Amino acid sequence: MKRTIKLVVLAGALLAAAAMAAPSHKSSEFNFLFPQYAAIYTNVTQVNFFDSATGTEGALKAVGGYYASTKTALLQCMDDSANLPDNYTINGSSTTANLYCSFVPNAITKDQGFSVSGYQDAADPDTDGELLIITNASNFATNVSVSGSITDASIEVIPGYVKSDGSVAGAGDTTAQDVSSAGFVQSQAYDTQYASAKVIPLLFYAQVDVLNVSEITTAETMTVTWGMASP
Repeated sequence: MKRTIKLVVLAGALLAAAAMAAPSHKSSEFNFLFPQYAAIYTNVTQVNFFDSATGTEGALKAVGGYYASTKTALLQCMDDSANLPDNYTINGSSTTANLYCSFVPNAITKDQGFSVSGYQDAADPDTDGELLIITNASNFATNVSVSGSITDASIEVIPGYVKSDGSVAGAGDTTAQDVSSAGFVQSQAYDTQYASAKVIPLLFYAQVDVLNVSEITTAETMTVTWGMASP
């Protein structure tokens, strides 16, 4: 009986020693997986062509081939053109001849949410506005959703700015796109002083085929909402 008691006491002592030795870790592991995000903003609230609105005229006015949004400039575009057809058929159905005139906005309204400066050799004004993209994604792309329509003109947007020499420059491809379906990618954005803030400059113009346009008796309106295609 005494031997049995001694064995029980010894086993308890061994268990206590093992429990005290268990906390042997000297380091802690922390895991942090911040979500990928992307948000897009614009500082352009309204762009007007051929009306009495007040605002900043489009920056493309300093670039050759773009006309002011006035009747005088429209007539000048037709006078300047070598593309007017020299043959017309009575009651004909052919519509192959086109004469496109490009008009800068007569008034651009911007909010004060953000401004951008520092484009190299920029004219004044140098852009019509910007898209601000705040993202930690390694790749991104923008898209648009549209309400309303403008039937007899296309509103074009160029991802670029006007330089003081009257040329258009950009971070990447500066090909014009129809604003109703426009999309831009990371290579067309400029870095800013903030690691996750990117800027895409914007230039707008209206392209009208003056040989095939109807009279517009009431103002047409199209609203474009910029969005992120990814992530």
